[in-house]
Amino acid sequence: MKQRRQPPAVRSSVPLLSIEGTARECGVQLGQAWRDTLHLYAARQSADEIPWWKDRSIAPLLRKLAPHVPDLFVGMAGGAGLPENRVSTPEPEWLDGCTSFAVAPSATLDGQPISGQTKDTTPDRERRFQVLRMRLVDAPSMLLLTYPGWLCNHGFVEGRCAMLGNSLYAGRPRGTLGFGAWVLLAMHCRRVEDAVEMTRRHGTSSPGHRTIADEHGGIVGIELWAGGIGVLRPRRGIYTHANAVVSSKRWARHERFAVGTRDGSLHRQDRLRELLLANHGRLTAPLAQAALTDQQGHPAGISRHESPQATTTAAIILEPTRRLIHVTRGAPDRNFPTMYSL
Repeated sequence: MKQRRQPPAVRSSVPLLSIEGTARECGVQLGQAWRDTLHLYAARQSADEIPWWKDRSIAPLLRKLAPHVPDLFVGMAGGAGLPENRVSTPEPEWLDGCTSFAVAPSATLDGQPISGQTKDTTPDRERRFQVLRMRLVDAPSMLLLTYPGWLCNHGFVEGRCAMLGNSLYAGRPRGTLGFGAWVLLAMHCRRVEDAVEMTRRHGTSSPGHRTIADEHGGIVGIELWAGGIGVLRPRRGIYTHANAVVSSKRWARHERFAVGTRDGSLHRQDRLRELLLANHGRLTAPLAQAALTDQQGHPAGISRHESPQATTTAAIILEPTRRLIHVTRGAPDRNFPTMYSL
């Protein structure tokens, strides 16, 4: 049998975009750094479209959770040379894989929370990832693994919540908040229960699953699909999730996978839990990173080499109380992580 060869490892770091200042000043710097991408996104928007951060129905949530966010977007518009109503976080246009986890302090070696995930995407996005470090003097700072033009994604807000995500394939929910609004607001909640309450009250129009963990040790998984939302909890301080609906057997029957299979998703989810549980009480960031390199079921393991549409192109480990993230550019079984600090 002829052995299939893998391409050489990338062995390079995800580029870091580091900015600091007031929310308005940071917005201007983002607009300048992301100018070309923001202009591409603006060309797809309607000229009379109202951005979510100007929506009056969302204003009370912004004032309560993240009153500085409008200044960020106004600054981005100015820095990019765009009208204010042409700058917003775009809705996702792709369907990915990914396997995420969160570990409570009771299950770690030093009593600090850890969370993380793989990023299973098309190979071209391996070169689009960037780490955004935004040190705000008038609001909580942020450390994210994201893409140019995306003021949200995987990472944490200082003193608030860490956020990770996975695709789901069971239809689009009919809530009020779009992707960018919901993710940013949920990340600014002080505790995971606040994010659950906000989601139940307002909903979102963006499908998917989000693993949310706060700095107090709270963990929750929120599935978002056409039937509404499903709220999932950790067991023994460990939570894992991939791309299958697990909170509702009825809605699981409506899944139509774009990449991979339900069985493959459940295998990755259960295998990651097995690996983390084996080190319960002594889990550390390096041990969690090692779990993400697992290839049981190759090529459809946690670190995937399944197809051009199901390839692990990054892995991220979050240590929010230490103000650190560890990011692997490319598959974690073939590349070493780089550490970034807030």
